[in-house]
Parts: sequence; C-alpha cells; structure tokens
Amino acid sequence: MEPYTGAQRAFCVRAYYENNKSVITARRLYRHEHGLRDLSGVPSANVIRKWIRMFETTGSTISITARGRAVSARSADIVERVRVSVQRNPQQSTPCIILPTFFPIQFLHSELGAKYRGCLPPW
Repeated sequence: MEPYTGAQRAFCVRAYYENNKSVITARRLYRHEHGLRDLSGVPSANVIRKWIRMFETTGSTISITARGRAVSARSADIVERVRVSVQRNPQQSTPCIILPTFFPIQFLHSELGAKYRGCLPPW
C-alpha cells in the first residue's frame, strides 16, 4: 500500500507548478490543506521531486508495477540445451541442470558457489 493517494500526489504536483516550481511551498500548502500542525505527515522534498519526475515522464504520479508471472524467453536453442542436459543426467536437480547451461563457470563459482557447490563442475 502506498502511503499517499493519487489525489494527494496530484495536489503536490499542482502546488509545485502553480508556485513557481517550489517544493517548499508545495509542502507548506499540503500541510495547510490537510490541517497538519507539523511536517511529520507531509511528503518530503525528495518524494515530491520523485512525483514530479514521474509526472513529467509518464503523465502520472502512480507507480505501476507489473502483475502476474514474468515473461521468459524460450527460444528453440534454450529448450534444446535444457533437453540435452536433462537427458544427460535425469536424476540431477533443475538448478544443477540449468545454471551451468546458461552462465559462465567463473560467474557461478564466484556468485553461487556456496549454495550450489555440488552442482558446479570443478574449475
């Protein structure tokens, strides 16, 4: 859940542009608009600047996150490489089959060495 609604973000963006692009004035107007006594509930200057950048690039202040399962690239070459690896050793676990197929051995030893020590071929 995002702490500020779209209307609150829009108010800050509008106040920023209406007051000579002043973040401080936008914060002050937000505080007065929402009846806050101090700045603890007011968005910080960095947050307002982030909203301004988002508004200028996308036309919205709401960050849209991708939903659902990530799309993977399954080319014929990758499918064939995995099929050959599985046929070579059917009892081996999936990470042990796939990792050495797609990544250089040096990378696997340096980044994943401790976790998949039994899967990796020797140096």
